[in-house]
Amino acid sequence: MKIIEWHFEGGLGYMLTLSLLGLVMIGLFVRHLITRSTPTSWSASAIKQIGLFCFFLGLFAQVIGLIQAFDYVEAAGDISTAMLAGGLKVSFITTAYGLFILILSRILYFYLTQIQVSSSQAQLAEN
Repeated sequence: MKIIEWHFEGGLGYMLTLSLLGLVMIGLFVRHLITRSTPTSWSASAIKQIGLFCFFLGLFAQVIGLIQAFDYVEAAGDISTAMLAGGLKVSFITTAYGLFILILSRILYFYLTQIQVSSSQAQLAEN
């Protein structure tokens, strides 16, 4: 499945919000790579918090999707298991995407904190 298809199947509003937040997070990281400055605690914390927010937004979107799906099941009465499985699969798209952004944020956060630790150790060694 292509990432564009995920955006439409998972709900364009939620998926675009997750993508934009992921791009902001990557932008903060790239800014520090380009400027080669030591990351401030604010930027490292922002990357960590954006990832966590994306995961919870994905969970929230899944719950909303499941509630809508159960409303359709209730209205339709008897439905096939294949249709139910397809709906459940779609409901997990936003959660999986939010979890991917969370994992990426933790990797970037770890890298930034290691830069911070190594730069402070280098300053101590110079003094």
